[in-house]
Amino acid sequence: MDSATERLGSFLQTHAPSMWVACGFGGGLSAELEVGDIVVARNLSDSAPFDAIGPLRARTGTLITTTEVIETALQKKQLASHTGATVVDMETVAIRRLCDARGIPMLAVRAISDAAGQNLPIPSAVWFDAHAQRPRPIPLVLHLAGHPGRILPFARFVRGIGRAHGSLTRFLVAAVPVLAERWK
Repeated sequence: MDSATERLGSFLQTHAPSMWVACGFGGGLSAELEVGDIVVARNLSDSAPFDAIGPLRARTGTLITTTEVIETALQKKQLASHTGATVVDMETVAIRRLCDARGIPMLAVRAISDAAGQNLPIPSAVWFDAHAQRPRPIPLVLHLAGHPGRILPFARFVRGIGRAHGSLTRFLVAAVPVLAERWK
């Protein structure tokens, strides 16, 4: 969350967008969501952009932001039960606060990278630097060398991220012209 706040805050010091699309990956908390599904967060999106993209193919749901990666199916089940949320991420609430402070309408969109019943195959801190927002290849290779049984599950997880990335790209290609027309 700190990284998103820092980067967007810096951007907004020199730019004044008329609208913001907060998009990225999220973990599914609902058994109805599959890897690659697109969810538009009703609770963190402003009504005008939310309504504008209505005809596009996407699910709607409730998004919760946490400060830690939710890595196990049990953690996801407990979070869903406690909050009623359908998707979890680590930055949208921070982005929402910055947009609210500047009066910028926002649309929150997440592509599901891991399903509710899916455990992450490797602890995220091993393979991803959340602050720098980039992979950690050397720690990943060292971890996989010591845990070769995790190679195939991790490869499946990475394929799922590719599927989520493709879904998000297709959604944005369709949504951006619709939003751009309204927020010229």
